[in-house]
Amino acid sequence: KNLVLSKIALRELVYYRKHLETFNLDEINLIKPNLVELEINYYQKIPVNLMERLNPEIMPMITDTSETLIAMNNSEPIGGVILNPDGIAKVLRPFKYEYKLRESSSYIHGVYIKPEFRGNGIANMLYREAFKILKGKFNNAHILVDTEELIPNKMAQELGFEPIKKLALIKFFGLRFACNLNNPIGNAIYIIARALIR
Repeated sequence: KNLVLSKIALRELVYYRKHLETFNLDEINLIKPNLVELEINYYQKIPVNLMERLNPEIMPMITDTSETLIAMNNSEPIGGVILNPDGIAKVLRPFKYEYKLRESSSYIHGVYIKPEFRGNGIANMLYREAFKILKGKFNNAHILVDTEELIPNKMAQELGFEPIKKLALIKFFGLRFACNLNNPIGNAIYIIARALIR
């Protein structure tokens, strides 16, 4: 049993899509943060020093083509979002996995805001700017959100993302793959994998 548990890992995600062609800036409810020195900077090449100061755990999500928006307050990074125009979603837990989008879309890695600045509307500002940058280049933007994370799922829907399907990332001994849970075969594989670790 312990051997099986160590060889199997699962994670269930919701795959969201945002149509950018019809996106209207007024869709996003913008709260003006009470920060006098706040500015949002766009970088086509990742500024490694700023990202490491913001949150070093973000670094493995970056690809060769990644771009970023960073919220700065008094010259300090307080929030950021990574845009992967190559359409690659890098997932780090429960194991490393790259999920490539099939259509011509950009993947948006979830916004990170330093804890002391959360609840100020900075995440909405970053998403709004990301949509402005991506509109015209891509038809859609996508995100993946853990099914159990209630606040990120609620925020995704408030930002106009539509849930397209549920995915399960599965590590089964040496194999790593994604299953579409809306597909009967993918769902059956996931049910079997869950049964094995119970």
